[in-house]
Amino acid sequence: MNKKDMPTLDLHGFKTDEVFDALDRFLRKAEAQGEEKIRIIHGKGTGKVKTKVLEYLKITNYPAKPELIGKGRVNEGALIVFI
Repeated sequence: MNKKDMPTLDLHGFKTDEVFDALDRFLRKAEAQGEEKIRIIHGKGTGKVKTKVLEYLKITNYPAKPELIGKGRVNEGALIVFI
């Protein structure tokens, strides 16, 4: 599955107190559809949204890794989450 086909949640513009609910809804839907992995775009910004995303994933035990972009470089604004 390439990035275009991967279900993606873009959290740009979300406030930190909205992150948990958005992730929960998105992950439940992805699980119900039988997805194996999803992409979460948390952006770079201040890092507050990314911190909330990582906190949620830790609490719910979803493994994740940074998204890789060409030649092994890391996209600092996105994570791949394994369901």
